[in-house]
Amino acid sequence: MLEIAGLIWVNTDVDKLREASAAAAREPTPIRVPCERKALPPVDTAPMQQVETSK
Repeated sequence: MLEIAGLIWVNTDVDKLREASAAAAREPTPIRVPCERKALPPVDTAPMQQVETSK
């Protein structure tokens, strides 16, 4: 993945990298719980009124 981005590893212990990669692969993927949207307020059905905002 780093090579695709044009990056390289510097001073990385290969054994530790393998252990970390294996540990990350063993981790279960988190269950995605979607957020529930709030209920919209009811639509106002009253007739519209024009309001004067300046004198």
